[in-house]
This record gives sequence, structure tokens and C-alpha cells, in this order.
Amino acid sequence: MTSELNTLQIRRASPADSDAVTRCVTAAYSIYLPRLGKPPAPMLESYAATIRTRSVFVAEDEGEVVGILVLRSDDDGLLLENVAVSPLHQGKGRPKTSFP
Repeated sequence: MTSELNTLQIRRASPADSDAVTRCVTAAYSIYLPRLGKPPAPMLESYAATIRTRSVFVAEDEGEVVGILVLRSDDDGLLLENVAVSPLHQGKGRPKTSFP
């Protein structure tokens, strides 16, 4: 039996990915618009600039960007700045396990 994750590839984002990254972030964070009354900060970011200045990774499923990860390093260390997964692809990870 094959897993849905068999086609998932993770790689560093390139400048050509900026539109796909923006779409993924917008889809992932749109659920917060009604509650916040305004777009959350990740939706306002220029991902073309972010890809140039930070470590951005994309998760692709059959060529479609379905998730992103943004890391930023500074003098204090490494910060996990953003993780976004397209709502259509959420919940496809490892099966939930119950603990005794």
C-alpha cells in the first residue's frame, strides 16, 4: 500500500516559486480573516523578497506547492518564522496515534 506522502518533495524555494508560495500562504491563513478583521502578517509579506533574504522551503505534491516553511537566522539563532499548509492538503501526515 502506498502512502499519500510518497509524492511529497521538499526543496529550497526559488524566485520562480514566489507566486505559488503567496497562494499557499493566502489559502492557509484566510481562515483567520473573519476573526482578526484584517489579514495576518504572513499574508502581507512579499514572498519574492522573503525568498531572496531568508531560507524558504516548499513542499510539493506532484508539482504543486502545498506547504511552505520560512526560517530566519540572526545573532540569537534560528527562528521558525512561518509554516503554512494549503487547507486542501492539511491532515495528510502521519496517522494520529493514541497514547495509553
